[in-house]
Amino acid sequence: MEILFDEARHVYTVEGRELPGITSRLKACGLIDDRWLTEDSRHRGTAVHLLTQLHDENDLDESSIDPALVGYLDAWKAFRSETGWVNVEPPETCVASLTYGYATRIDRIGYHSGTALTVLNLKSGPPTAWHRYQLAGEAIAWAESRETRPSVMRMAVHVTRDGAYTVKRYTDPADLDIFRAIATVANLSDRLKEHGNG
Repeated sequence: MEILFDEARHVYTVEGRELPGITSRLKACGLIDDRWLTEDSRHRGTAVHLLTQLHDENDLDESSIDPALVGYLDAWKAFRSETGWVNVEPPETCVASLTYGYATRIDRIGYHSGTALTVLNLKSGPPTAWHRYQLAGEAIAWAESRETRPSVMRMAVHVTRDGAYTVKRYTDPADLDIFRAIATVANLSDRLKEHGNG
């Protein structure tokens, strides 16, 4: 299935149908309060994702990196080296769930340390409560796009400016059901607003 992403509007188009991203589903249910986000943190997150993607694709000119971002890249390199992480799909793979009406880009899909196939979300900030549901939504969309069950492992890797990283694994199967409920409620809210009842 062809999935197009409009970066400016943060909207996906799947088979001619516009779909929201996962974070908009979480925001619609009041699970993300982004008032604390700054332009600096948004810029940092975008830059770290791009640096690590280019690194994984062997297309990064390290002499051009902002010195303030080197530590984040070093942390990602350390994670890959120390865990033996191997990508099995390109970084930032787009997937969608037509069943639940959303699309997303998955930071990485791969294996490490002999584990099962893993959906990995790369973070340059601290862990927050909603990350577990973001990863659940990514696992559901990946499984639907690949016509398989969402039995992949779910993991966030938090990289820091000082070159360190931490790993947070999410193993509760209830997260999948909770995200399905989140997407269902968010879609219902959208429909009610469209008809003037929201």
